[in-house]
Amino acid sequence: PVSFIGSSQKKEILIADGTSVPVNVTADELLLGAGEVDVDTFSLMLSLERALENNDGTAIAERIQELEQALEQVLTQQANVGNTVRELREAQSKQEAQVFDQERRLSEIRDADLAEASVKLRTAELNNKVSLDTGSRLIQPSLTDFLR
Repeated sequence: PVSFIGSSQKKEILIADGTSVPVNVTADELLLGAGEVDVDTFSLMLSLERALENNDGTAIAERIQELEQALEQVLTQQANVGNTVRELREAQSKQEAQVFDQERRLSEIRDADLAEASVKLRTAELNNKVSLDTGSRLIQPSLTDFLR
């Protein structure tokens, strides 16, 4: 039997506050049968070697089917890694878009023309004052007319 000497823990990368994503596949999942298909590739190779040495056709045929399952196991893990990479790239592009949008907004705020902004503010204040004065003048005669 083949034994694996190494880390069986997944490495995780922090992509946001409190959100981390595993970025690797362990040897147990890939070759030793700890995944969905559950094929120990190394034991399979040893049994295939014995079947070839003994010229056992039925055992060789069985091992070839198991090899296809082992290939499916590897392809499944490769697809999982591909999905993780795709999700990380999407998250990165979203983050870059948000950073660009924030920088654009900040630039608009910093580049504001102070003279123009103060003129617009003063105009708005005067319009407000004129509308309040006009409203108060319209209300006064109508109240006095009502009291008569």
